Amino acid sequence: MTMERVVELEGRPLRLRLTGAAERALARRDRPLTAVLELYFSCLIRKRVVFLEGETAGVEASPGLWLDFRPVMTHACRVDEQAGAPPLTDFPLARRAAFTPRWARLDHDGAWRGEFGW
Repeated sequence: MTMERVVELEGRPLRLRLTGAAERALARRDRPLTAVLELYFSCLIRKRVVFLEGETAGVEASPGLWLDFRPVMTHACRVDEQAGAPPLTDFPLARRAAFTPRWARLDHDGAWRGEFGW
């Protein structure tokens, strides 16, 4: 069963869907979990959800679960993935609200997984 709720992120409503497995995994936790909705600007745009154990950032979306939005960039575009991931820095958006996600879905099947969009 999927649980859905609306939370305010960056001053905008975001529809959050947690699968039943994610709800059960959150209920078993004794430390907070932050799901960072990361929008990555470089040679291309990439979306990913990064899970930070024991941290609280952004807004509390559910007991023990926090959501944060972070646009990031690199200073150089690397095509060669073998060279390792370049360091990330915050990306200053002039119209941040235009890029803030409108929905996110989190699941847990032994590991945390997530996706988001507009």
